[in-house]
This record gives sequence, structure tokens and C-alpha cells, in this order.
Amino acid sequence: MRSSNQTINQRRNRIMELIAQHHDISANTLSEILDVSPMTIRRDLNFLNQKGFINRIHGGAKQKESHFNNHSYSSRINIERIAMKAAEYIEEQSTIFLNSSSTALLTIKYAQDKAFTVITNNLKIDSDFINPKSNIILTGGEIRHPMNALVGDIANNTLNTISANYAIIGCSGISTEKGITTNNIHEAKVNQQMVSHTNDLVIVVAGHEKIGNDTNFIVCDISFIDILITDTHANPEEIDKFKDAGVKVIIV
Repeated sequence: MRSSNQTINQRRNRIMELIAQHHDISANTLSEILDVSPMTIRRDLNFLNQKGFINRIHGGAKQKESHFNNHSYSSRINIERIAMKAAEYIEEQSTIFLNSSSTALLTIKYAQDKAFTVITNNLKIDSDFINPKSNIILTGGEIRHPMNALVGDIANNTLNTISANYAIIGCSGISTEKGITTNNIHEAKVNQQMVSHTNDLVIVVAGHEKIGNDTNFIVCDISFIDILITDTHANPEEIDKFKDAGVKVIIV
């Protein structure tokens, strides 16, 4: 039986964890640990190598030391896990707002088995990220460097005429006191439009370092947020605050 996208993502996430722990590991060892065929492992390793997350070596794979030190590699794994989990909420033929966050952008890479419409101000998006049957709509607007984000009146006016099923939003900070915050006022306004025109779920993807921290410009208060996805290093006291406020918190 063909594996679901969720199962594949979870397995690939586990593979990256094992590579980070062992620095290098054979395909046969991964096959035994994860109880899948060597062919499946080779396919997963080739995928992760192609995406730049690992280095493929003869008979297995190793940690990509040339690009990541231990801390940044761990952070990258956290981002991957958050994105994989967010991708599980994307449904076939749905419409999704995606902001300029790199974690939000990564989410749609893990939903390539589904066809959907993405509306985004993120110029880093690429048609290779998604199913060929999916659609990408750019908001238009002024380009903000270095984020390669579209902002301004044109972007805001476009979003004001559209509704989406889901919004996947990254942020500079998030707390129960101020809600979602960002460092740039122009991006805050674009994000406000996305959140306020979402019909079903507003999903925030944020690493632990952003939990309980605030930055300069408020996007929305906590009442607009349905789901917060973060990693295991998030402050437990802050997590409890979000739960008490009625936000569904998923820790990966």
C-alpha cells in the first residue's frame, strides 16, 4: 500500500534526526531502525540530498558539516519538523495564504502530493515546490529586500479581495500578550490582511526562540490564532499560556 504524505514526512524527519545523532549512517542501518525496505531508504536519502539537507555517501548518508555547525543543523531540523507538521493541514483543492517566512514556504514542499492554490507575497516561491496541478498567485507590490517580500498598497489591496481556507504564517515573535509580531511595519500590514481573510485555520509556524518574545509591530492578537506549531525547546510556561488562551499547540 502506498505510504501517505504524513508517513513519508515523519520517516524523513526521523532519518535527519538519526543522521544528526550519528553524523554518518548506512542505508541498511536506517532500514533496520525504521523497519522499511532499503529501496525506500535510498529514495528518502536521495530526496533529502537533493533538497540540500544531507550529504549522500556510498551506502548511506552523513551530516552536512560543510554548511551547518551542530547548532544550526539542529535548528534546521526543527524548522523541517515544524514545516512537515504544518503540511499535514493542507487539504486537496484548498486555498492557502503564505507569508514571507522561510518556514511557511518550506511547508508547501511537504504537500507536493496535493493540488491547491497558494496566494503569497513571498518571491522565493518556486513552481518546483508544489504539485504541477497547483496554482501560485503573487500579491504584487513593492519588493522588500533582503526578504524578497512583496509589500505596500498593491499587495494589501490584492489580499483585501481574496479569502483563503488556511493561512500559514511565520513571525518574528509570538506571545499571549501581543499575539503575532514582526520587525517590519509593511509586512505586518500584509500579514494582517492574510489573517483577517482566512476562513478556516490560521496556523503559526515558529521556532522555540520566537515563543514568548515580542518585536516591534503587531500583526494580530492571540484570538485570531487557531494552531501554533513549534519545537520541543519552547518554554513550557509560555506554551501553557497559549493553551490557556485557547490556542491548539503542537510540539514537534
